Amino acid sequence: MNADGSSGIGRREQKRADTRLAIQRAAVELFEEHGYDATTVDDIARRANVAPRTFFRYFPSKELTLFSEDVSERFAALVLDAPPHLPPLDALESALARLLEDAPSELDRRRQALRRTLHEQPGVTRQFAHVQDLIAERLRAAFLRRLQDGGAPRPGLTADATVAIYLGLARTLVDGDPDQRERIREWFDAVRAVLGESRAGT
Repeated sequence: MNADGSSGIGRREQKRADTRLAIQRAAVELFEEHGYDATTVDDIARRANVAPRTFFRYFPSKELTLFSEDVSERFAALVLDAPPHLPPLDALESALARLLEDAPSELDRRRQALRRTLHEQPGVTRQFAHVQDLIAERLRAAFLRRLQDGGAPRPGLTADATVAIYLGLARTLVDGDPDQRERIREWFDAVRAVLGESRAGT
């Protein structure tokens, strides 16, 4: 604890978060101004007023500045926060709906637009796949915990099946699609039709 009552650890974490955000903002500005291919890591570091080695402490490559891995943590937390009586499919749909309610920041919207423009760039494609893998890993852990806490039979298999449903959905979505909510609802309706299920409470 510091003399002013603040936590030294808290201040360090905030400084790291501020530096990460500054690097991401600098990258987006330069991609918009000069193009993705023409922008180097050195350019981004210079604009963010950090050393190149500092850049690499936060991002292994410039592609990573277009993505936010904390979405996987938020998604998993929303799964765990879903009402315990909901079956896995309903908990997944509920968590996804709440995730979409989070208002994107101005920087998030600009990154989203750049991802759409650069979706055929190999590095961007690889990073998108990495983010989806991370989401899948954390979703599986969240569903496994829900299912084990609820005493469900074969929790591991059910968690795997639920994550597979999410990954199938993710492949059909277009980043920033204004009709995304409707497409998600249609997807879950189709899955329920295949499984012969209905939404909980209907």
